[in-house]
Amino acid sequence: MGVLVSSEHAQLQIQEALDAFVRESHAVGIQLCERSGASLAISGDLFRVDPGRFAASLAGLLASAQGVMRPLGREQVESLHIDAGEVKLLSALVKPGFTLVVVFDARSSLGVVRWRLASLVSRLGSLLGANEHQRIGSPITDEEIENLFS
Repeated sequence: MGVLVSSEHAQLQIQEALDAFVRESHAVGIQLCERSGASLAISGDLFRVDPGRFAASLAGLLASAQGVMRPLGREQVESLHIDAGEVKLLSALVKPGFTLVVVFDARSSLGVVRWRLASLVSRLGSLLGANEHQRIGSPITDEEIENLFS
């Protein structure tokens, strides 16, 4: 599975940005993931969630969404919103290969989360861009994703 290797300083900046986002948007939590399903950073009250499994499930969900959108001429799903009643999820493409997923509830709103997420995506895009050449490992395969659900 591919893992982003970044400087300690860049990792700290990413973590601080996620922590600030959770505070300012009143989100339940946020996670930065690689397309391969690797969890890179997490913040907030997602303690009941296994970060690796959550990231891998998100990778599968986004792959399915891209499969649905491809016949419509869209190669990249930039945002995905799921409303599951009390809990909502919003994913946002930071840059190809990197996705943020925000979990929020009635303490926040979709508008507030989207508004704050736009500036976070920009900031993280620049932080991740500086370390793009330091990726190692191989991406997760479709078979590995399927095995997560069996």
